Amino acid sequence: MQMAGYTLRRRARKVSIDNSSYKRVAFKKFYTDCCEDDGGYVLKAKRPFKYGEKLMDLNGKYIVEPLEAVKILEKCQENPRLHRTKFFIKTNESFFCCDLERSRNDPSYYLLHRRTTGYNCKPTIYYTKEDTNKLNPKISIEATKLIKKNEPIVVYYGILWFLNIK
Repeated sequence: MQMAGYTLRRRARKVSIDNSSYKRVAFKKFYTDCCEDDGGYVLKAKRPFKYGEKLMDLNGKYIVEPLEAVKILEKCQENPRLHRTKFFIKTNESFFCCDLERSRNDPSYYLLHRRTTGYNCKPTIYYTKEDTNKLNPKISIEATKLIKKNEPIVVYYGILWFLNIK
């Protein structure tokens, strides 16, 4: 039992981005590895996620019910106003911009986490009174804090809302 726990911790260090004390059991369940890609960090999932399936972040918290990355990629390609294939990922803590074209990996397995401005951006989510089932969230974005040089980078896998970039 001690040996197995040690093995898990060693593996956790191997796939760790910053060696912080994340809940690696949850990480191991969903992801196989992570690597640095153009503009950010990428996580590889063990399999494509199904619509409505709960996803976990590196801390082992359930975050979002996702849309599949491939479907979002198709949506991006259909919209000529989008620059490359950028879209956003909203999690329970942060709001990230992603670009599937810049990832060298299969978009159904990978999402690219980018910090292009050096700021964490916090979304304010709200719904209209007519939207009783909360199916069409409205989003306003504001920069929160400047990301410091050696601040740990946490990558989240999960797509919740799609935004048009003008």
